[in-house]
Amino acid sequence: MGRYANIGITGTNGTVGRVLMTGLQHNYTLRAITRWEADIPSTIASFDSVEGLTEAFDDLEAIIHLAADPSPAAPVGQHPGQQHQRDTQKTVD
Repeated sequence: MGRYANIGITGTNGTVGRVLMTGLQHNYTLRAITRWEADIPSTIASFDSVEGLTEAFDDLEAIIHLAADPSPAAPVGQHPGQQHQRDTQKTVD
């Protein structure tokens, strides 16, 4: 087992999150943190609520954050990290 035993993973309804959950499940205690019910045991949390996230992350030693909105229509500038996305797009243009 690695440095951390209790790990939360966001984005587990996505392709990468599911693969990661499968790959780590035998060596770690994992908590899938999702926005809606999934076919894997998960904690449903609102990513728009600090209180909801605080409760979902309770007792975790590490968090792997993979949650994202892959839609081209996703709003930019409303969440942390969006400035990097805009800067990257300007570099590509």
